[in-house]
Amino acid sequence: MNYKYEHTTTILFDAPFWIVLFERIENGMYSVAKEVLGTSEPTAADIILFFDRLDYNRLRYSIPVEDEKAIKPKVNFKKAQKEARKAIQQDDFRYAYSKAHVELKKLQEEKKTEKKTVSRLQKEEEKERKFELKQQKKKQKLRGR
Repeated sequence: MNYKYEHTTTILFDAPFWIVLFERIENGMYSVAKEVLGTSEPTAADIILFFDRLDYNRLRYSIPVEDEKAIKPKVNFKKAQKEARKAIQQDDFRYAYSKAHVELKKLQEEKKTEKKTVSRLQKEEEKERKFELKQQKKKQKLRGR
């Protein structure tokens, strides 16, 4: 018999928790388990400690599902590295995991630029007001002689 096993571990942020997904494919049957890592962004030491303390027998995998997508075509290692690097370096997708995240990031950038313009205008108005106040004080000093 020819058995094929593949295991993948992924750490991702699923608000408000950082989670670890354990995916396994056994003979074309796909199942997944999830463990919560914590609420704050994990450091390398936290991740190592988590995996040292993890009891793999305690993981509860989902019911195996037969899926054609579970059988992945082989991808050249260098090509996969290049695609991952390109995806990470894209500004739109640097910290985004879905289309909704991308849209929220764009909205955040728009608010940021709008806030900058408003604060710049307020600073200019305050400068102008102070200048006028100084001019009035100068005139009052001259009239007081």
